[in-house]
Amino acid sequence: MTVALPNGNIFNLGLKLTLLMSRHLALRWAPINQRGMSMKSLLIRKIGTGTLVFLLALVCAACVHSVNPSKPNAAFSNLDELLNKAQEGDSNAQTVLGSMYAKGEGVPKNDTKAVEWYRKAAEQGIAEAQYNLGYMILMGIGVPRDYNKAVEYWQKAAAQGNVKAQGVLATMYEHGEIVPKDYTKALEYWQKAAEQGDAKAQFGFASMYSNGKGVPKDSTKAAGWYQKAADQGNADAQVRLGHMYADGEGVPKDDTKAAALYRKSAEQGNAFGQHSLGYVLWFGIGISRNDTEAAEWLQKAAEQGNADAQTHLGVMYARGEGVPKDSTKALEWYRKAAEQGSAPAQDILGSMYAHGEVVSKDDAEAVQWFRKSAAQGFAIAQSSLGTMYMEGRGVSKNYVLAYAWLNLAAAQGEKLGQLNRNYLEQHLNSEQRAEGQRLASNWKKGDALDGNSSGTALTH
Repeated sequence: MTVALPNGNIFNLGLKLTLLMSRHLALRWAPINQRGMSMKSLLIRKIGTGTLVFLLALVCAACVHSVNPSKPNAAFSNLDELLNKAQEGDSNAQTVLGSMYAKGEGVPKNDTKAVEWYRKAAEQGIAEAQYNLGYMILMGIGVPRDYNKAVEYWQKAAAQGNVKAQGVLATMYEHGEIVPKDYTKALEYWQKAAEQGDAKAQFGFASMYSNGKGVPKDSTKAAGWYQKAADQGNADAQVRLGHMYADGEGVPKDDTKAAALYRKSAEQGNAFGQHSLGYVLWFGIGISRNDTEAAEWLQKAAEQGNADAQTHLGVMYARGEGVPKDSTKALEWYRKAAEQGSAPAQDILGSMYAHGEVVSKDDAEAVQWFRKSAAQGFAIAQSSLGTMYMEGRGVSKNYVLAYAWLNLAAAQGEKLGQLNRNYLEQHLNSEQRAEGQRLASNWKKGDALDGNSSGTALTH
């Protein structure tokens, strides 16, 4: 494609853009570094709630049907005695029987009987029974599901100081699951459980201060509570505290402490810790650089589905750092990450299709991946998508949309986006510039700008 510039010179726009995108490709294949991002923003992917399954897995599923170890079976010589005591109204015996029937330990598993005995104990005010009964009612196990009733039992248990109930309610109020979102109540429940020494609650309480939920943001207090949880071996707290040391947020910046915390978390199998440790080993941040060990930790995290680790592992295979160079494996990991929504991986995959690297050249497929990444706000992808619209590669030529995407990329400091934006705006009329600027100004994350915008002609 050629256009005549105002001074009469002929400029091969396609050649210029091809050269610029080649430089783009070189940037993509470089290790994905911080590019001004904090370690926290770079390494953390917040865990979304949104489902009951996650809520239960996070807080209560691992400890449901437990009973206070100072009270259970040791107090009763045999099952007959336990049954007799329970029938006589002994609330501890009733709680133990409920747990036995729920788990099928010492008696045939019977959810209906478990509910029956838990209910008897709960009505006598036994917090452990109230908590376990709430779980069964919530899940509809041995009893019709009733969310409100489950919350009611958990509130009774929490009021008596039951840490597990306090943790469940804190999570529910924080994320608006089953109950209306209420950060003040969430903070209250997290604090009660945290002050009892529960590591998960200490992590939750720290996160409220870290994110300014229900309380003014206070990184120093957040770090203090993360430290308490980390000291108890909480792997999530270890990696979060590591990020704070890496960024100097709430604590003095200390890359060595960050790396040590990442290792503690990673060695417990935490995917975020494994990814973080792999990353700092790769770049030698706070620890001696070791590409081989970095690749090993990234592999562990990638195999657990961590999209950031998958992306970084792909880069290592592409460059042959820490692993034998293998473009096919690089592509496999990029695709896994891209399909999970990783914006950098989607951008890399788009570039590979645009240039026919490892895959067959396919501009339409490239545009699809660039668009997914660009919609998430990834500046390089926004620049590339704008370029594709300028050239009409894989998409109908549209200079207004090109200008909009290039504006968005340029606003984030993306140099090639700035260069192409500055060139393009010289050849748009005032209406086209105004429309492109309007689209860019109104853009929000998630917006692919793929509606109908007329802008297929350049001014001369």
